Amino acid sequence: MIILLGGAFILRTIHDWRPDRADYPVQGVAIGARNGLVHFGQLRAGGADFVYLDATYGSKRRDLRFVENRNRTRALKMRFGAIHHYDLCALASDQAGNFDGLVPRDADALPPAIAIAYRDGCTDHPTQAMLEGELTTFLNQVETHMGRKAILMPSPAIAGDYSFTALDRPLVLTGNYFPPEEGSVWRMWLANNRARIDGADGNVRWIVINPRT
Repeated sequence: MIILLGGAFILRTIHDWRPDRADYPVQGVAIGARNGLVHFGQLRAGGADFVYLDATYGSKRRDLRFVENRNRTRALKMRFGAIHHYDLCALASDQAGNFDGLVPRDADALPPAIAIAYRDGCTDHPTQAMLEGELTTFLNQVETHMGRKAILMPSPAIAGDYSFTALDRPLVLTGNYFPPEEGSVWRMWLANNRARIDGADGNVRWIVINPRT
């Protein structure tokens, strides 16, 4: 029983943990269809200053709740941005077409975020030059469509294998419960990908803005 109670306490602590507002005044959340019918007013009341919405995956898949979530955030006048999940095994131009076909240009939107991670079923690990070339093609198309620069969100494994310096885009670094290393260059920090908040089902991704950028 003690072990069970201890485990429940640890899990609750993980779900509730967020960086201190005194250190990171602007904090937000990333959500998608897996979070069910989201009540954005509750998200804002729970401390989310902005929201990133899953939009597209690779060259074909689209988040089933993106349009609904976007419309509801706009109605609430809540700052939002769109996330594309980049697929190493799909052509960059096809992926850009998928994103551009779903996400409209919006002067009030946050910069589009490009999540880059290895995935099961994709064994293609491009060279540094090939990845830079494909991402440049993707970014050129998406940024022309959106009218602003994107931000890059590499997974820890991708960030360990590739450099993104040459692409000259702001970075979102992932480091659950541990802030980015001192001296690293980053715009946002994905601080807890197992956070819980009233208004959304299951785990959400808690993100903070670098106050020094």
